[in-house]
Amino acid sequence: MDGVAWLVWSTGGLLVLVNLGIGGLALWSYRSGLRVTRRLLATDELDVYHATWLTGPGYGISAQWSRRDTGAEVALRSLIADGLVRLDTDAGIVPHEETAPETATPPEHPVTREAWRFTRAAWSDARPVTVRALIADQAFTSVCTSHAERLAEQLPAYRTGHADRRDRTLFGAGLIGAGWITLNTCFVLVHTVFLGESDVPPHEDPELLMGVMTATLGTAVLSLVLLVPLHFAIWNGWQDRWPQQLRRHCQALLRQESRGWVPLMQIPRGN
Repeated sequence: MDGVAWLVWSTGGLLVLVNLGIGGLALWSYRSGLRVTRRLLATDELDVYHATWLTGPGYGISAQWSRRDTGAEVALRSLIADGLVRLDTDAGIVPHEETAPETATPPEHPVTREAWRFTRAAWSDARPVTVRALIADQAFTSVCTSHAERLAEQLPAYRTGHADRRDRTLFGAGLIGAGWITLNTCFVLVHTVFLGESDVPPHEDPELLMGVMTATLGTAVLSLVLLVPLHFAIWNGWQDRWPQQLRRHCQALLRQESRGWVPLMQIPRGN
């Protein structure tokens, strides 16, 4: 077997093993997602906020700000749908004519109720009610975070970002694959240049040596660029995908709860 054939077969075999490992992790993640789905549907703890977070930003540590932003949007749209506030094209979110803020019944949901408290305080201080202003409120942020953690306790650790070893393992697999391709390519190139038949000695042909170095460096760069992002994309795609049963349940819950909501683009974002 010559060097090129060895490079092709060894590299292909390594990639097959790496992807089999990724497939095993993906299958394990899917089965753990099924167990979580059964538990969540049995306890009936999912609400419109949880459904929005599950189908949207997720429950990872890096998505904390996105969860607060999405939670603020849901809270303001819920207040409008409940008739506690109304949306004015010029003034933004203002008191409803038929509902006095002092006598209105507060919402039952804790996140929406905290948004209602903030809204009334903002009106008293003549401040605009926007998504960014609501996110900046410490009390709302605390309630939103604690409500998200109620569900996060029932999710697998890799869903909440508390266990990142699989990401590091996958990164290592990509580096191993890149190193394997690079070493084999170096072997093939060196064998071809220094042990092959040539009329000109290698040390007298600088262009040939530069070609070997350039090809080796290019192989290393391409291996890292192609392998590592590819494996990360495959794993993250599986990791972020909930079972179809849970996704359908969340979508049905959102369709039911979002009746009467104003379009998201009409909610004032603020500066």
